[in-house]
Amino acid sequence: MRERTPASPRRRSRSAWAKRHPILARCQGEVNVPLYARRIRQMLDELKAEHGYSELDAMLALKDILYQVWKRAKAAGAR
Repeated sequence: MRERTPASPRRRSRSAWAKRHPILARCQGEVNVPLYARRIRQMLDELKAEHGYSELDAMLALKDILYQVWKRAKAAGAR
């Protein structure tokens, strides 16, 4: 019998989110993750180059932009 090792904090966190939002457990197998990762990486690099942002600042700016797009779509009833 294999001994269980404790899950890493990162994995426990992902698991907790997946319990609340089941799509998070499924999307890795359904979505072309490398394609979206390349696009996101390109947007992060553009924010850094065009505005001199650090990696963290570019991520926070992109996260805020995504939220604003989602919020506008929700207000328009597009969800």
